[in-house]
Amino acid sequence: MLTGACRRSLFVIGMIGCLHSVASRLGAQQQGMALVRERTVDAGFGGVGAIAVDHRGRLYVSDFMSQHILVFSSDGVLTDTIGRSGRGPGEYTAIGAIVIGRGDTLFTLDLALRRITAYSPGKSTVAYTLSVPRVPGQGLANLLLAPSSGFVVGHSDPYQASAPSRPEVSLRLLGADGTLAKRPLFTVPRVEALIQRLGKNSTSVGPLPYGRESFAQLGLGDRIYWNWSGSLRVVAVDRTGASAVVLDETALSVPVHQADLDLLIGSYENPKERDALRLALRGPNVPQTKPATRAMVVDDRGRIWVGRIGKDDQVVMRGGVLSYTSPTGTMSWEVLDGERRERVSLPEGVLLRVVRGGKAYGVERDADGLETIVVFAVRSH
Repeated sequence: MLTGACRRSLFVIGMIGCLHSVASRLGAQQQGMALVRERTVDAGFGGVGAIAVDHRGRLYVSDFMSQHILVFSSDGVLTDTIGRSGRGPGEYTAIGAIVIGRGDTLFTLDLALRRITAYSPGKSTVAYTLSVPRVPGQGLANLLLAPSSGFVVGHSDPYQASAPSRPEVSLRLLGADGTLAKRPLFTVPRVEALIQRLGKNSTSVGPLPYGRESFAQLGLGDRIYWNWSGSLRVVAVDRTGASAVVLDETALSVPVHQADLDLLIGSYENPKERDALRLALRGPNVPQTKPATRAMVVDDRGRIWVGRIGKDDQVVMRGGVLSYTSPTGTMSWEVLDGERRERVSLPEGVLLRVVRGGKAYGVERDADGLETIVVFAVRSH
């Protein structure tokens, strides 16, 4: 979801000693952590959008098909539904990011209405709303962070079919009074897309196989942690725009072979879609190498969870969504905790979204594209 020019840093000095140590510990893995599956949360989701978890363990799941948010107790029981389709207060047209902010307040973002909605802890009635101002030439990105005051929102450049370009997402502070900062805190690359011409005046924009994307999460001290999936580099940015590198390692360059593309094309059931993809993959912007990461999560203890892409992992169409598949059937996660590093494995169909209160919450997608929420206990040996 995001891109990268960062600036000077005051907190670099305090962090610099451990940063070089963390970055130099390639291969120094600890084996003291395990994720133990506790439960599956399934409410017949039409399409899982975002997940958020509050301090009491209540789970909030947005459903972009139904345009509402389902609320589950800490033991997985459905207790409430927030919102519905519409344009009024508490209604959604294009529900996007949802986050838990200060005081366990739930904040939601509607991309079409350009509106942030706040709900008091444990309540399904609207506390207040806030409009997100426009930025000329950019659209609203699906990004919402809630630091100790105000918000961080993103505005993205449009994709261009006429010429090669790298659109960016600019992250800006949004005050509680609705004032948007004129200058971005920093910018990150927008997710790479497969752009196809459908005629003289129309194009399609879809996911790019083996494409890169940006991950941005709010961590301790209101720092924003950012990773571009083409690298093993994580940068922390504070609310002044000051930045520090917290992980910087050389990622193994793994080529995308023709056999990888043939497997992908063959995973499409529709012959016309296979032919269209085969033609599109001949374009100049198709990645020549595989990304390094699939996801990044920053937990409530400040640990950074990085989902890795293995050298033998391949992209296939599964249940209508491009997904990575591995010969081992698993996905490796590296957990960075200061100078300590641990590694855990999860089924390849599970993608972690939130780690909080000793629990890890992920979305599991089966071969038919059906999604459920899986909750794991984080245990140390």
